[in-house]
Amino acid sequence: MPAVRLRALRRRDVATLRRLLQLYIYDLGGEQWDVEADGTFGSRGFALVGDQAPRGDAGVREISEFFVLRKYRRRGVGSYVARTLFSRFAGRWEVAELAWNVLAQRFWRALA
Repeated sequence: MPAVRLRALRRRDVATLRRLLQLYIYDLGGEQWDVEADGTFGSRGFALVGDQAPRGDAGVREISEFFVLRKYRRRGVGSYVARTLFSRFAGRWEVAELAWNVLAQRFWRALA
């Protein structure tokens, strides 16, 4: 597995995150979405870790989006990052997958 380090997002990381978001949207089937005049996909939002699950359950954190570049998939990076987040922010979690994203469903169930 390549070296992986988790850290909090800093203000100077925003431009990098926006570029990664474009890859993430494309990877989720972005070719079906409209492309802006500048060649990017419109921002649909990107949550790394939420302090409250969408249903409003107090004390439940949420991962609503999770992206690993294809180059690093099936090398333990995603599992390492997910387990590290769960450990670093101990407590109850909610993870939702898109109904059609069978690979994501397999990934999260393998962690359980």
